[in-house]
Amino acid sequence: MITPTPPNGTQAPYDLVMDVTPDLACRWLEANTQNRAINPAHVDSLARDMKAGRWHLTHQGIAFDTHGLLVDGQHRLWAVLEADMTVTMRVFFNQPPENRCVLDTGQRRSNFDILLTTGRVGKVTTRDLATLRAMLAGPSSHVTQWTAGEEAEQYSRHREAIQFAVEHLPTVAHRGLATAQVRAVIARAYYSADHSRLIHFCDVLRSGVPDGEADHDPTLQRSATPYSSIAPS
Repeated sequence: MITPTPPNGTQAPYDLVMDVTPDLACRWLEANTQNRAINPAHVDSLARDMKAGRWHLTHQGIAFDTHGLLVDGQHRLWAVLEADMTVTMRVFFNQPPENRCVLDTGQRRSNFDILLTTGRVGKVTTRDLATLRAMLAGPSSHVTQWTAGEEAEQYSRHREAIQFAVEHLPTVAHRGLATAQVRAVIARAYYSADHSRLIHFCDVLRSGVPDGEADHDPTLQRSATPYSSIAPS
C-alpha cells in the first residue's frame, strides 16, 4: 500500500480527504489480509447509494493501522469497485492496531432511526416503514437491504398510500390480518381501486363481520399496483 507522507513527517495518526478511485480501492483491498468476511448485501446497498448520488463525506471512512493494514472500510472499498466510480472519503492512517477491538461495537442506527432523527420525510412510524418494505418486497421471499436514502425516497413517493393503509387498518379483531403484508396490498390497491370500497374492505377485516356476498370478492388483490412499478431501480 502506498501511504501518503504524514503531516510534518510524524508517525502520529492523521487523516486526509481523498478521492478514492476504483483502481486505488483495488490496490488497498489487495493488501486486505486481516478482516471480517464481506457482506455482499451491504456492499450492494452502499454501491447503490454511491451511484444514486446519496453518498456523503462524513467523519467515517477508511482506516489503516501503523503497519499499513486495512482495519476499517473494506465494504466501502468494495462498493467503490461495484459502483465503478470515484468517491470522496476521509482516510485515516497510522491508527493503533489495538483499535480493532472497539471498531463497530456501537449500536447501529436503523433506517427508522435515521429518518426519524433527520426529519427527512417528516413524521414516520415503524408501521409506515414496515408497510413500505412489504410493498417493495412484493411477492418475493428475497429480502433486499434497502438503505435509508432509498427508503426515504420511496416513502416520500408512496406516503399517501401507506398512510391510508395504516390509518384504515391499524388493528383487527383476528390475529394475523393487520400485518405489514396486508397493509401493503391495501397501499398498492390505493392507486387503482375505489377508496370507499377499500375503506369498507378494511372495516370488514377489522370487525371480521362481512356485510354481504360482495365482501368475499377476491378482486382487491388483483387491483393492486404491480410490484415492478414501485420497486427502486
